Amino acid sequence: MLVKEGNKCLGCGGESLTDRYNGMITIFDFEKSKVAQMLGAKMPGNYAVRMK
Repeated sequence: MLVKEGNKCLGCGGESLTDRYNGMITIFDFEKSKVAQMLGAKMPGNYAVRMK
């Protein structure tokens, strides 16, 4: 999940954050979204993604 303030992820509480990502995915309905399931997203929001 993209963190705009502070140094803690609102989704998981993790503090291992990076500013190195390639794109962003916005999840609106995480219960129905296949992408949200692949990412393990448990709440709506903006998620940073890094493609290899």
